Amino acid sequence: MGLCLLLLSGLGACADSFYDSSAYNGNAFTLGNNQEIGNEIFLSGSSFSLTNFSFEYRSTSGSFSGSVGVDVRFYLNNGAPTNGFATPGSLFYDSGLFYGVTPATGGNNINYDTSDLYSGATLNLTPGFVMPSDFTFSITFTNLSGGNGVELPLANPAAGQSGDYWLETADGWELLTNSAPASFIANFSGTAVPEPPVLSLCVAGGALLILVLARQRKLQKRNVKGE
Repeated sequence: MGLCLLLLSGLGACADSFYDSSAYNGNAFTLGNNQEIGNEIFLSGSSFSLTNFSFEYRSTSGSFSGSVGVDVRFYLNNGAPTNGFATPGSLFYDSGLFYGVTPATGGNNINYDTSDLYSGATLNLTPGFVMPSDFTFSITFTNLSGGNGVELPLANPAAGQSGDYWLETADGWELLTNSAPASFIANFSGTAVPEPPVLSLCVAGGALLILVLARQRKLQKRNVKGE
């Protein structure tokens, strides 16, 4: 049991980055108003419960006239295939529109922490949610009119990413490829989720501890009767 507690405390002690695409390649994708665009990510290795998500954007003019909003969504890639690839399907997180976007030509980050992911969203993550191994995160900006312009700086594909992107069109999701890699600069951080063998060890240890305590109580009762 002591070993079990040590393993669990070590796994949940701090948040680690389990996906990081930050190697800027000098290119950027200019977004249209209300245009939803997404990157697909394939995770491998340990399972994670998400605690923080961020992505980088830039203003093309350095100023906004009016309030610019942004919406971030996470999809399972279980939709109808297109060109042999499963499209973004089931929506499992939707931040809802956030209108606190500030202009920055040199780049700025929008961060989502546990209060945004698990309680303050239009569609929240459920407590203890384990991130799927294949999902797409999408970004949509609104009120990009009157000279407001936003672009997403692009990075070379990180491990687990193809560099292609999904674009929502009138006919559904379309998988596109540019001449330059189109991976958004983004970071996902979270706490590692215990693997099944660790959980099994904890369950077995807990059951053994209960049996030992029950046996001790029986022995104590017998001793009392013997007195």
